[in-house]
Amino acid sequence: MMRLRGINYDVGFSPAGTSSRKLFDPEVVRREMQVIAGELHANAVRVTGADHDRLAVAAAHAADAGLEVWFAPFPYELAPEALMGYFADGTEMAAARARHRRASTPNSSPQCTCAGTGTPCQDHRDGLLDPGRAA
Repeated sequence: MMRLRGINYDVGFSPAGTSSRKLFDPEVVRREMQVIAGELHANAVRVTGADHDRLAVAAAHAADAGLEVWFAPFPYELAPEALMGYFADGTEMAAARARHRRASTPNSSPQCTCAGTGTPCQDHRDGLLDPGRAA
């Protein structure tokens, strides 16, 4: 039996300088998370994008809609040397979201907030992996 039924939610990232989501309205995000949970019957959402503030807004609305939240920051615009700080900030944001959720709804069903960083580092970044050294 599958525990999670989810969907990816893009808050905007810019692989070539053009944002995948130019307009970002928190009220629209709130309603879309309600639709994902209520009408699509999902119980999880993977929130992707580059902007930490947008990720936080989407994660908060997702959790409020009863969804398990998976953070997946996609920092296309950052130089490799800036990634460690970016991911540290994003991981702390995910941890803060999880702490808030536990404090605000201590008797609710268990919910997870996870932070994932592997995909953007492995699949979508120039200069991080040397193709000549691949096994």
